[in-house]
Amino acid sequence: MAKTVKQETGEYTVKKIIIILTLTAIISIMVAGCATQEKATQEKTTQKKDYPEMNFCKQDSDCICGGTDSKGRCFLGNKKMYNEYVDKDAVCPDFCGGFDGRLTIRCVDKKCVQLYECIMDADCESGSCVKNRCTKDVECKTDKDCSKTGCSGTICAPKDESVITTCEWKEEYRCFRSMECGCVQGICKFKDQKAIDICVANNKA
Repeated sequence: MAKTVKQETGEYTVKKIIIILTLTAIISIMVAGCATQEKATQEKTTQKKDYPEMNFCKQDSDCICGGTDSKGRCFLGNKKMYNEYVDKDAVCPDFCGGFDGRLTIRCVDKKCVQLYECIMDADCESGSCVKNRCTKDVECKTDKDCSKTGCSGTICAPKDESVITTCEWKEEYRCFRSMECGCVQGICKFKDQKAIDICVANNKA
């Protein structure tokens, strides 16, 4: 039975509506996808701007050392990356402070790095450089700050500090006569203590 003009028109309208709805759905999905991608890109760009890499920093307090990253490497970098990606329970022996414990973490040229706190006294704002660390608890800065004291000159101490010892003579005391008293790593002491020890052992009655 042949379709009437009215039936054909109705079927055409339904198909047209289906096509329009389908296109609308596709466009909506594409727009939503682009928006999500754009948002992710913006977030990534923002993060990259604030922390372009794991060891980016603006000041010393931004840096931290410890734990391991996702690849099992000992971590040295900024606190943001540390809080998000580091296994804080993992241990890296001797990594942060170095084998001798003299390394410190600093922000240098916007990068978290390991370095010695000081090499010489001039690197410290106050005090002296002792074992590559600045310390205020020092007795001296130069050899002139120290002198021999005690009744027989067997003590090396700050020159303004008078040390009282018993005034008795022993043969081993002669060992101190030619020995230099000076400032060694912020402490007044005889420069060659090993030589003194050998001499004293050989001269003891």
